[in-house]
Amino acid sequence: MTNFNSKNIFKKIESNILYQVLTCIALSSIIIIIFFILYKIIDFKKFREYNIVNDIKLMNSVENISIENDTLKLEGYAFYLNQDSTNASISLFLKNLKNNDEIWMETETINRPDIREHYNCKFNYANSGFIATTKYNKLSMEDGYEIFINIDTFDESGNKYRKTVSSKRYLFEDRILSFNPYDFDYPDANIKSDLLKNVLTKGLLHIYRKDIGLYVYEYQNKLYWIANNHFPFDEDGKTYIPYQLYTTQNSNLPEYRIQYGFDNLDFYFEDNELTNEATYPYRVAVHDIPVQYTVTYIVTGIYDTANKDWLCREFFQIKY
Repeated sequence: MTNFNSKNIFKKIESNILYQVLTCIALSSIIIIIFFILYKIIDFKKFREYNIVNDIKLMNSVENISIENDTLKLEGYAFYLNQDSTNASISLFLKNLKNNDEIWMETETINRPDIREHYNCKFNYANSGFIATTKYNKLSMEDGYEIFINIDTFDESGNKYRKTVSSKRYLFEDRILSFNPYDFDYPDANIKSDLLKNVLTKGLLHIYRKDIGLYVYEYQNKLYWIANNHFPFDEDGKTYIPYQLYTTQNSNLPEYRIQYGFDNLDFYFEDNELTNEATYPYRVAVHDIPVQYTVTYIVTGIYDTANKDWLCREFFQIKY
């Protein structure tokens, strides 16, 4: 019966122009639908391609987190220094700290005129805000996540390219942390100095180097270099700390530094050591963050002046 019906159908199509047209339309529609499905799958996979780079010039900050109606929302900004953000788009994804599973968030790029005003230079960074959301029940907050940021933009030839960086921020137990909770020795806050307690509990961690016993925190427009007993102090009491600051406002640098394109406030740890506070078991050096210009990122670490070599060299951004 099936073969008989099939033969009849084919005969009708062969003998009727209307059936032939309808058949062509139906087959064409199926092909087009399959094409769009395949295209969407390929485009989806291509969208999720990335290559993580360590690029200090991709400025970024995850400023706020909120959880409401089973939706996790992250807000912040991202842009590339010395490049207009007008045609850039931002996307975020989360990588599970235990199994590396990825959660790609729905991300909207928004206008942030305050960012443009803050960095105040010839480049337009206004199109740099983002709002990223995902379903909260998709997440394993007990595992934690590292937050990654993509910026898609175009080169001078009009070719689209992507830069991907770690935001150096982590989601853990519904909070944003500035360190990986599985790879961090919490400094001992059971100390006599109230100032150092505030730095450790209220300040923003920028650098943690377990191998050399160094933490660098920002608190109330100052930086604190906090050293434990593993820190390689110079035996002569001349531990050299590079402190180099970059800005979008070179004209506001001290006149003798304009030609170099950054400020240099290097110092000896011992000369800036906090000695009027009981900071044991730590030693702490302090330096102001300049306010004459907007700081984008800072280079610091330890420099061996005798051998003219960096013992450690770290870059970090000053968040807006």
